[in-house]
Amino acid sequence: MGMVYEVLFSGLEALVLGSGHYAKLDRIVAAYGRRLLRGTACEKIAQADGNIKYRSMPNTDVFRHLGVACTSTELRIRRLKFLQRLATDPFRHHHVITAIFGTMDFDSEPTVDAEVGLSPRANSYARLYWKDLQSLAGLDSAHWIVELAGNDIMAFFTELATDFAHVDVTELRAQELSVQIPPPGFSPAPRQHHAEEPLEMDDLPHVCSIALESGIPCGQRFASLRDLRLHQYKSGLSNHNIVSDYCKAAHVNQCPWCLMVHASIVSTRKHIKRRLDADAALSPREDERLIQKAVLLVPKMTLRQELEVRELQSAVFKTFMLKEQNLLIAAVKGEVGSFVEKSKLARTSGGSMPDGELHAYAWAAVTGIATQQVSLDALKETIVAHRAAMTSPDKIADIVYIAKMKKAFNRGEFKLFPVATGAVEKKGQAPASGMARELQSLVDKLTEMTAK
Repeated sequence: MGMVYEVLFSGLEALVLGSGHYAKLDRIVAAYGRRLLRGTACEKIAQADGNIKYRSMPNTDVFRHLGVACTSTELRIRRLKFLQRLATDPFRHHHVITAIFGTMDFDSEPTVDAEVGLSPRANSYARLYWKDLQSLAGLDSAHWIVELAGNDIMAFFTELATDFAHVDVTELRAQELSVQIPPPGFSPAPRQHHAEEPLEMDDLPHVCSIALESGIPCGQRFASLRDLRLHQYKSGLSNHNIVSDYCKAAHVNQCPWCLMVHASIVSTRKHIKRRLDADAALSPREDERLIQKAVLLVPKMTLRQELEVRELQSAVFKTFMLKEQNLLIAAVKGEVGSFVEKSKLARTSGGSMPDGELHAYAWAAVTGIATQQVSLDALKETIVAHRAAMTSPDKIADIVYIAKMKKAFNRGEFKLFPVATGAVEKKGQAPASGMARELQSLVDKLTEMTAK
C-alpha cells in the first residue's frame, strides 16, 4: 500500500486540485484498501429468505483501517511541511515566498494586505496555502499562532516562523482518524437493519426454464438475474451447469476468429456474444480475405511510392544504360571499392576516414574515362579543365550532387546517372528495379486471390 500511496501522491502537493480531483483520488485509495482488507470491507446482512445482502463499508472506515486520512488532508499536510521548510530559513527561500505571496508588476492590486489579508484577486496558490495555514486553528498546539498572525500571512515567515516550523502538522491526520471515547456507562443503541420484505415465491421475476431429465422445466424462481445464473451454472441439477458458446470460446483475452486482443476475458466474451447475436460469419475464409486485402494494400503502396521516386528521378537527372563490358563500369567499381576499403580500415584501426563523399570518387572515375573517349574530343579540353579545377573530393561534392551506378533488371546491364559515354540514354521514366518487378508479380497473384 505504501508503494501505491506514495506514487499516487507524488508531486500532487505542487498542484491546485479541485473537489473532483480529491474525490477521484479518494476512490482510488479506497479501492486498493478494500483489496487489502480481503472481503472484510463489507457487512453481511442475512435476509429473511436466506439470501445474504452485502453492504459496503464507508470510505472513511477504510481509511481508518489503513491509517491514512483523506486525500485533501494528506496533501494539506505535505503543503504545510513545505511551508515549514520555507519558514526555517525564509531569507534563503525569499524568492519562493515572493513568487507565491508577493505582488508583481502586472498585478492590479497587492496579493497580501496586512489588515485585510488576501486580496480577492490573489493567485490560486496563495489562496490554497492561506487555507492550509488557517486549518491549524483547529489544533490545540497551533491555534494561538493563527490567532496572533491574524490576517498577516508574512507573520508565519517572520516573527512567528520559529513557532510555526515546530508545529506537528500530522495532528491533522490524527484529528481526522481519532476515535471518540464515550463516557463511562454509555452503551450505544444496537444498529437497526431494516430488512426488505421478501417477495412471495410466485412474485419472483426470474424463472429457470431449463428442462430436467423428465422433460419438465425446472421452474425455480429467483429475485435477481445473478441468482438465476448461479443456479444454472452451479446447482448440479440435470441439464444444468451450462456454459454459453461465447464463454467456451473466450479462454484468453483474444478473439479466436478475428484475433482482436481485448483488455480482459470479460470484454472478449462480450465481443464474441455481439458477433454471435448479429449472426456474423465467423468463418476462417472471411479472415483470410481480410488478411489478403491488408497484405495486398502494403505492396500496392510500396509500388506507388517506387513509381513516384522513378518519376522524380527522370525529372531530375538522366539515366543511361550500359553493358557490363563498358570501361566506365570497371573504373567506377575500382574507385568506389577503394573508397569502401579505406573506410573499413579506418573504422577498424581508428585512423582517419577518406576525404570527401563516395559519389565524388565515382564522378572522378567517370570524367577520367571521358577524357579517353574519341567521341568526346570536342569536349576534351573542358573536361580536362574541370578535372584540374577539382583538386579535392570536397570541391567535387559541392558541384556534383549525385553520381551513382546500379545493376539493371536485365542481366549484364547497369544504370548510370547523371552522365556516361558509350551508353544508351533511357527516355521517359527510369526503369523499374528487379525487386519492384518481382513485387508487381506478387501483387497480381494476390489480386486474383482476393477476387475469388
